[in-house]
Amino acid sequence: MPTPATDEPRISLLYVDDEPALLEIARLFLERTGDYSVSTCDNAHEALRIIPQESFDAIISDYQMPGCDGISFLKYLRKIGNTTPFIIFTGRGREDVVIQALNEGADFYLQKGGDPQSQFAELSNKIRYAVTRKAAEEALRESEDRYKNVVETQTEFICRFLPNGTHIFVNEAYCRLFNKRAEDLIGSCFKSVIHPDDSRKVTRFFATLTPDQPVGNLEQRIILPDGRIIWHRVNTRAFFDEDGTLREYQSVGRDITELMERERQLQDTNEELHAAYEQLTASEEELRHNLEELTEQELALRRKKKELEERYRFEEIVRQNVSRFIKTDTFDLNIMEALADIGTYCGASRSYIFEFRGTEAFMDNTYEWCAENVGPEIDNLQNLPTTLFPWWMAHLKNGGNDLYSGYLAPPTGGVG
Repeated sequence: MPTPATDEPRISLLYVDDEPALLEIARLFLERTGDYSVSTCDNAHEALRIIPQESFDAIISDYQMPGCDGISFLKYLRKIGNTTPFIIFTGRGREDVVIQALNEGADFYLQKGGDPQSQFAELSNKIRYAVTRKAAEEALRESEDRYKNVVETQTEFICRFLPNGTHIFVNEAYCRLFNKRAEDLIGSCFKSVIHPDDSRKVTRFFATLTPDQPVGNLEQRIILPDGRIIWHRVNTRAFFDEDGTLREYQSVGRDITELMERERQLQDTNEELHAAYEQLTASEEELRHNLEELTEQELALRRKKKELEERYRFEEIVRQNVSRFIKTDTFDLNIMEALADIGTYCGASRSYIFEFRGTEAFMDNTYEWCAENVGPEIDNLQNLPTTLFPWWMAHLKNGGNDLYSGYLAPPTGGVG
């Protein structure tokens, strides 16, 4: 026997006819492609005995058979709940028989006669179509059952309704929410009581649903039959037909009352924290201002202290130098010690004493003190024109006679 051309399982058929020769011809023709597995019997009673024992994808039956005709056979199968695709394949072509067969649930009615090859090819097409359609219907039904089971077990409140509010589907959670039965809601224009403060918002929301934007979310309050007010977060989809006409809505809602209460409490807490933060900021600003004032006062005191310390050091140097020149027998040594004190005080590398000649046009370095590791320059600082030091000379002529008010700037630097 040939094998099927594809990996799909063969279609199992039961062919019932009181003509054994036709049964054999049909079986041979259908099984030659390998797509079918055909069982045969010559009367409906025998078929009814076989059917509970085996599973068939389709049944082919003659109409006029002794004991039980094809339509009676079909009626009985449908009565006991058997929905296997059923094809009447008979030589009778009366219109009333065709109508009755289709009314009783036959999938197709095919008349015998004509070219056998064309006839059985058409029969094969009818079988495939009927089996495929039955499989699609069962898959759809299973899908709908799964969908219904999922929807019914959801804790979300699910409903579908027409534009006028007529409900066409509600799940169990929706019924529990409003304390109503599904049969009381479906077909009725039940509308939940929307909180007065949210009614305009709800109306505007539904007006925003269009064919281009059919889905939206909304948070609203509803009033339950027992008077409680709860918050709902609702996802709604509007369904439109091809010409853009609104057909129905589907809404999936969730009780967010507890969440909204927590958000309100959180908002209250945030407001309290914000007020406390503003108060703290004001206090912090006041403290910062006070700190800045104290810092300024401290800096002023430090500057004053430094000035006093500098003045004390200066006065101490003056005192020491004055006391040195009380005795003149060590004049040169006293001068060098004074220069050392002045140079150290000023942080200079050298300090000098210059002596002017006659008209003050020239001057000579007569005494020089050098810091540690600094070489002397006294020999290079002789017969210097005073015009080389205009600022220093102007300072002296203007009364600058303090010990360190002027800086002489010879090639190597120093303090005059």
